Order: sequence, then C-alpha cells, then structure tokens
Amino acid sequence: MTSSKPRVLMLDPVAYEEMGPVARERIDDVFDLTRLWEVADGDAYLAAHGTEFRGILGRGSMPVATLEKLPNVEIVAQTGVGTDKAPIDYYRAHNISYTNTRGSLSDSVADIAIILGLCVTRGIINGDHRVRSGAWATERPPMGRSFSGKNFGILGLGSIGSALARRLEGFDGTIRYHNRRPVEGASYEYCETLMDLATRSDFLFMALPGGAATTAIVDETVLRALGPDGIVVNVGRGTAIDEEALVRVLKDGGLGGAGLDVHAREPHANPELVKMTNVVLLPHLGSSTTETRAAMHALCIDNLLAHFEGRPLPTPVFDAKNPNG
Repeated sequence: MTSSKPRVLMLDPVAYEEMGPVARERIDDVFDLTRLWEVADGDAYLAAHGTEFRGILGRGSMPVATLEKLPNVEIVAQTGVGTDKAPIDYYRAHNISYTNTRGSLSDSVADIAIILGLCVTRGIINGDHRVRSGAWATERPPMGRSFSGKNFGILGLGSIGSALARRLEGFDGTIRYHNRRPVEGASYEYCETLMDLATRSDFLFMALPGGAATTAIVDETVLRALGPDGIVVNVGRGTAIDEEALVRVLKDGGLGGAGLDVHAREPHANPELVKMTNVVLLPHLGSSTTETRAAMHALCIDNLLAHFEGRPLPTPVFDAKNPNG
C-alpha cells in the first residue's frame, strides 16, 4: 500500500545521527523517509524508485548526478548556511525550491568566533599545553594581550556577524563593519571599504559566505593593514582568506595572530599554519553543538512541511513558487 506521506530522501547518515531523537521521530512521523545509506545498492534503488521522491533533506554538497535520478523532487532542504556548493542554477532550471538553515546556527558560530579571539590573544591553547606538560613549573608563560576595549571589525554583518557583534558589545570596544552595503537598522559604524575597516581594526572577524565574490577577499594587503598586533578570525568560509598570504604575513611579523575555524582545503589545514604558536586552528566546529544541530534539522523539517502544505518557506534561498521574490 502506497503511503500518503510525501516521500523524502536523506543521503547522509551523519546528518541523521546529528539531528537528535526528537527530530528523527518527527521526520519519520510526517514523511515517508528513505535513508539511502541503508539501501544495499543506492544507484539501483534510485534507478527503480527515484521518480517517487518529492523532497531531499541534505547536508554538504548536492551532486547534480544524484539530482538527475530524482526528476520529481520539488524541494531540497539543506542544513547549513553556505550556498557555494549548491547547484542553484540546476534548482532554478528545474523549478526545485532550495532552503538553508540560516539563523539557527548563528549563536553557536558567533560563540566560536569569540573563543578564537580570546584563545589567540590570551594564549589559552599554549597555556593548557604548559600545564599538561609540566613546563609551567620551570618556564614563565609568555604575556598575552587584552581582548577587551579593542577595535573590532566585522566583515559580513549577516545573521552570524550580527550575533557576533552583540557579543562583542560586552567587551567595551568599538565595533565597525563592512558589507557590500550598509545594514538597515545597524547601530555600528559602517566602513565603505574593506581596507578602511582593516586599518581601523585590532581584530578582523570574518563571517562571509563562500563563492567567487568572496574568494581571497582578505588578501595580503588587507592582512598587513591590520598591523603587527592585529588578529584575524575566520568563522565564515576558508576560501575567503588567502592562506598563502596569511602564512607570509605571520612569518615576517606583519600580523599578530590568527584564529581559524574554517580552512581553504578542508578537512586539511595549511601545514605552515599548523606549526605556528600564534595561530589557533579548529576543525570547523562552528555549529557543532547538539542543540544547534537539532535546531538546524528542525528548521529543515519546517521548510519541507511548509512546502508540501502550501505555506511560505521559512528560510528560502530559492523559492520555485516565487522565483522573483
């Protein structure tokens, strides 16, 4: 007997595990869900049943080759906020709505940005190593630098950048930002150019999306404008910073330090950066909390339900029912 519930496909077992028990129960309740990794021969299964699916709950990149096996898919609900790996042109050409989970992960990513800034300036990682190794007993730890009261620059005042700015307000500094255009209602000072922001910042926090427009936007000139005491923190996309330039400027003392949660060639970090004690590197932990991942998947389910019930999509990137909206 055919189910009356919309058939939805999941491709990634990690996503299913991360969504937590509440979301797993909910998605199984409202959709006829197929977990493709549990199928012995996924390609053969899609060849036989691909026309039955109306929705996809995805994570990471979405191969066009897979989409071509699912000709009746109406919506792809993607976890995360990055759109640089999404085949948006394909979605538009085939009238497939595409949603992400913007807003649901902003607080967690902003927390990581603050943590990175503090870790770099106060030597938290090196201090931990000294205690564990016993070096604390024989070596005086190096002095750190204050985080409070500084000039904080935010590159990308979107949902993550705004959450970060709210946190930085508690550190009694000056907050400025640069976007393609000023953000309506923002109380922070807008810098017309990235170089202006960099020259007036002690910290440059990067919260940019990926894509050609932002690739290597923070180059050697921008990094040197921060100065020898400046710190760059990136929690957006690894490709938005020129990592080779970052290595050069850090090596010659043109920049004070860096904190990176994202990297140009994930899951691999730049080997030169790995060697540096004034650099803190994390493995893209921004949204990695149980609460945040559960919220992200709940929002994916909300988007899928809204589509199938004919309601407005909560967080559309492209809405096939309103393509010019």
